[in-house]
Amino acid sequence: MRKLLFTLFSLCCLTNAQASIITDFAWVGGTETNTANTTLSNGIEVTLTSSLVQFLADPGSPNFASIHDAGPGNTVITLTFSDVIQDLRLFVSDIDAGSESLSNLSIIPTAVDSVYSISGNDVLPNGNNSNGNIYWTGLNATSVSFTYERLSGLGISLDEMEITTAVQVPATLGLFLILTGACLRRRMLQAA
Repeated sequence: MRKLLFTLFSLCCLTNAQASIITDFAWVGGTETNTANTTLSNGIEVTLTSSLVQFLADPGSPNFASIHDAGPGNTVITLTFSDVIQDLRLFVSDIDAGSESLSNLSIIPTAVDSVYSISGNDVLPNGNNSNGNIYWTGLNATSVSFTYERLSGLGISLDEMEITTAVQVPATLGLFLILTGACLRRRMLQAA
């Protein structure tokens, strides 16, 4: 009986309590817009917004969200999630040193690939046409935003993101309690 209870406890409470989803940005569509959203396979709704520059699925790479504009200036890019995200990995491509940066990040990343560096609240490219990941570990938030600063004629692409969410612990705990109760009841019936 103890082995059974230990096994049930292990299955219910000590299993991996996180779920990871990887998605590209094909869902932004082929029409220029400032807002696009999708629902991921785990039911989480994701919204991508930009304050100034419109984006669309890149015609040459339709799985990327292309953020390009003829004029210089800054635009705030925001990713919003309908549930708390534990970890986020965002692959950003085509950032040029000295001409472009991702600044004023609402939450400072925990790491970046070697093509980037973190300086305060900014992510800076270490060279031209930098392509790499930005990581937020232990994010525990429903949104991340940053300002994309650029000179005239430049643009970037959001290629892919991976989010990790926590599995609802109360459901797991409830299952454990139900199974424990059923085992104890069975034991009591056998003893009687």
